[in-house]
Amino acid sequence: MPFAKTGGLGDVAGALPKALRETGDDVDAVLVHPLYEETKRGLLRELVFDNLEVEWLGGTRRVGVWYSEAPGAPTFLLDAPDYFARPGIYGHRDDHERFAFFCRAALALLRRLGTPPDVVHGNDWPCGFAAVELRARRNNDPFYARTRLIFSIHNLVYQGTFDPGELWRLGFGSHDEQDYFMLNGVASALKAGLMAGDVLSTAGKNAAYFRMVTSYWDMAAAFVNQGAIDEQMFNEANAEHAFIFAKIEPLLEELRAMFGPLIVPNLEKLVMRMPDAKERMAQMREMSRKMAERRAAAEAADQR
Repeated sequence: MPFAKTGGLGDVAGALPKALRETGDDVDAVLVHPLYEETKRGLLRELVFDNLEVEWLGGTRRVGVWYSEAPGAPTFLLDAPDYFARPGIYGHRDDHERFAFFCRAALALLRRLGTPPDVVHGNDWPCGFAAVELRARRNNDPFYARTRLIFSIHNLVYQGTFDPGELWRLGFGSHDEQDYFMLNGVASALKAGLMAGDVLSTAGKNAAYFRMVTSYWDMAAAFVNQGAIDEQMFNEANAEHAFIFAKIEPLLEELRAMFGPLIVPNLEKLVMRMPDAKERMAQMREMSRKMAERRAAAEAADQR
């Protein structure tokens, strides 16, 4: 991805439209992307719109839209400096608002381009807002009546959580819309994408790594549960299995509803037998969140 990226998500998002267009089939794939501070302006070809209207926070705001073919496919970059002309891609206190706006603006852009898309492809928690909005629009907006959304998960660790009191302000006021987001007392954009997306997929090396690691620890937990490995020795020798379970436990019900019940059942039994299991899981998730914030801050510092 020539514009900006962090981890493998940028590689996949940037390469997919080009690959689809190269199949030779009748596919008109475009990429919609924020115009970040770090994006090299020499990659931009022209300003195609300077007046894209986006309904936002009870009013209407206008943003510019730049065009580029730097990644090998038509790309539209949304120019909203107060949200995206900042150091780093993530790690800001209002990230939920920034990417909720991006999703709203991206859907406004697709309408402005004129042809209803058959498929919208969203990646990870920043696009969870689009999944909910698109599902709601189908009921009263003929332009999006036939559009479906593929939601790709690259990393379950980053869940895009924020204060649920913000949902109404961001335009998600109905009970059904808010229910997509709610997760253990907080709003999660990742959970919203999982629940509102029409098709789910896992992508990138992080997803493959996640499947490998969870399968390994579920198998190891099965040995412990069956008495082949001493439970006290196993728990005292490492904490990685508990840390892995802590990351996915908030989304476990949704994941099992979508992919089947055989997602880490043995690991769950083992970890939940630990003393004060719930409290330990919460502590591990908080530690994981702080580690993610430090990584994001370090990436932002490297990019400056």
